[in-house]
Amino acid sequence: MNEADHTPHGPYPTDRTARRDRKEVDDTTPPHHDGMGTFSSRLAPSAGPIAGAAFLAESEGVDSVVLLNVRLLPHLRALTSAILDAERQAQASRSH
Repeated sequence: MNEADHTPHGPYPTDRTARRDRKEVDDTTPPHHDGMGTFSSRLAPSAGPIAGAAFLAESEGVDSVVLLNVRLLPHLRALTSAILDAERQAQASRSH
């Protein structure tokens, strides 16, 4: 098997994905599963979900992808959306 055989194509079957706009996709990898949250980060499957977002960004004419994955302890999970929103605001300010 070569490297290309391990590259995912399309969303992971157990992940929930939602396109926010043409430059952002949100993703949630459920507990105890591999998905975008484990593929694109150092996070391993565990008892907590992984919330993330992928942003298409441009800097000095070069396109790139910014990935943010968040997994917090149960008593801190309410902060997940605030963390993702802060990154959304940062991306929006960079694009103007």
